[in-house]
Amino acid sequence: MPSKISFIKAGINRGILWNDMKSYGWLGAAYLLALLLIFPLKILMIYSQEMQRENIQNLLNQGTELTNRYLPLFQFDSALQLILFFTVPVLAGILLFRYLQSRDAADMIHSLPIRRETLYNTHLLAGIILLFVPIIVSALTSWGLVLGLGIDGVPFKAMIIWLGVALLFNLLFFVFTAVVGVFTGLSTVQGGLTYILLLLPTGDTILLLDNLNIWLFGFPSGFYGQSHFFSPLVRLSEIYSKQFLSATEVMFYLLGIVAIYLLGRWFYPKRRIEMAGNAIAFEVLHPVFKYGVTFCSMLLVGSYFYSSQDSLSWTYFGYILGAFLGYYLSVILINKTWQVFNRQVGRGFAAYVLIIAITLVGLNYDVLGYEKRIPDLSEVETVYMDYSFYQLTNDPEQQDDYPSDRYRRKPKMIYMGPDNIGRIHQLHQAIITDRAAVKERGLTNKRYVCLAYQLKDGNVVYRSYNIPQEQYATWFKPIYESQEYKRLHYDILNIAPEQADFIQVAANYVGRNVKIGDPTLVKEAVQALQRDAQTLTYKEITTDSSWASIEILLSTGERMELTWNKGGLVFENYLKSNNQLSNARIMPDDINSALVGKTASVSRTGAATREVVMQEANYWEMEKSGEYLKITDPQQIETCLRTFNNHRQESVYTIMFLLNNGNVISGEFSLETTPDFLKAHFDQ
Repeated sequence: MPSKISFIKAGINRGILWNDMKSYGWLGAAYLLALLLIFPLKILMIYSQEMQRENIQNLLNQGTELTNRYLPLFQFDSALQLILFFTVPVLAGILLFRYLQSRDAADMIHSLPIRRETLYNTHLLAGIILLFVPIIVSALTSWGLVLGLGIDGVPFKAMIIWLGVALLFNLLFFVFTAVVGVFTGLSTVQGGLTYILLLLPTGDTILLLDNLNIWLFGFPSGFYGQSHFFSPLVRLSEIYSKQFLSATEVMFYLLGIVAIYLLGRWFYPKRRIEMAGNAIAFEVLHPVFKYGVTFCSMLLVGSYFYSSQDSLSWTYFGYILGAFLGYYLSVILINKTWQVFNRQVGRGFAAYVLIIAITLVGLNYDVLGYEKRIPDLSEVETVYMDYSFYQLTNDPEQQDDYPSDRYRRKPKMIYMGPDNIGRIHQLHQAIITDRAAVKERGLTNKRYVCLAYQLKDGNVVYRSYNIPQEQYATWFKPIYESQEYKRLHYDILNIAPEQADFIQVAANYVGRNVKIGDPTLVKEAVQALQRDAQTLTYKEITTDSSWASIEILLSTGERMELTWNKGGLVFENYLKSNNQLSNARIMPDDINSALVGKTASVSRTGAATREVVMQEANYWEMEKSGEYLKITDPQQIETCLRTFNNHRQESVYTIMFLLNNGNVISGEFSLETTPDFLKAHFDQ
């Protein structure tokens, strides 16, 4: 009797609990069966494959590989496992609170002499039992197999972490679904709204950032896009590829579960039975639902048209269309009728449009001064500048898949020298001055410039711009040619020549390489590469043009990878003096012939001005057409090899080399890099 009284005081009704177990026990049984198939059975399958190997020595050699096949099972790498965790808790929440969505069932249940808080707690406990028991049984069975079969490489800690994370997210998804059911009157709306709200932290953030990026010049959507809070669905799906939950995240989710539970407990007694069958069970939430759907729909459709058309006119159209669809569909859902096109509803939509229009006008004219705001140079301590914010917010060297023997660079792209800080500040001012021109759509050959000013007072100012780099070469040139920039970007400048033990140079396009193992020659090679890196010009740095890839084995056992830039004449002379140049790069002797033709250049109206379309598969057809210059002279081929680029950068001519082995390589010439003999030929 005392235990029964304490059970009742805890807000649990045994009769309701037992009825839930009888009605929905099949869900727990099916969940258990699925988990047993994913974990214990999979362990047995892997173990069976291991035992069936005929060659015992081969088994020993492959032991590490086999052991590692077990561990990912408990690191959420299985798509089926994630699907179960995404769906079963939600299904449990829908089924256990389905009576709320039916007028007759709600009348019957709430006519019982049981407090609503007790009903709420009992159904939640039933769901927890249905979800937790299969997970715990599956974990114990799997651990028993690991111990019984003597499987190494699956530590008890990994099993406990998996169990804790699985229980945490199942509880979160279930409680969240149950509470959503309190606020809705249709099971379909409950399920759909559950997933929408679980994805909302990610989806809404992405949509909002994308749209702010349209209207705020310099808004660093790339930075905030990497640092926003992930939704629980996204976070669980990324656990395998990223790190496991931190203690802060676990505490955040636990507090979230408690808050969601208390929210549902507060509103459940206040829910009116007659609201069953309505999309939203509380009238006070109708405006929140209506305008929330309208806003999200507007952002989604507007982003779609902007990304596909790159036009503000189409973006405006997308906003209007998205807002109209979202607003009226939500009104139809709330009122359960298509007859919603009346003056009152129209006034509500017009008010929304007016508020959004005022907001967009304010953003467009920068009424807050965001776009023109730039830190005073005297307040800046350091500046980060790179193509993205990824390196600032992430450390790829800490990823599990980062090669353990790869040279680990410590510096980020953070400039501390006063000269470069001043140059970057001047570049930033120039970009802001040219705001209208930079924002013009249709410009080609753009690159991102991401800035992060670390101020002396501890604050950080972030900005990001997509600019045509060549128009700002005057500002980029002294930055790129500074020794600080080169130390940040070129690993070779961060080691002493004596640290290198072995060098291999692999020529591009041809299967030749040079191996250098003599300590003296290795030291000389590193010194040559360092001098080349120190003297690279802005044009050489920004041109995708190299002779070969280089791998350096350091005395620490690490590998350093770099490319041999075509501007590296010191290293070229080093190879030449050691009679290794022909083995380290493609030579004119490797080329049968080359064809050069005018490159396509697509105008802003979309009309192509190309005279020739170059296709690697049609080399011989192009030669027969007579519209190309064919080159066979070794000197001219050497000139072309030294000056062609691997990607289009204000390209005016395209070249295709036919190698002696039958392969074809292609590239482009810009106006500056085009050899004189080609200009003379095509200008005739």
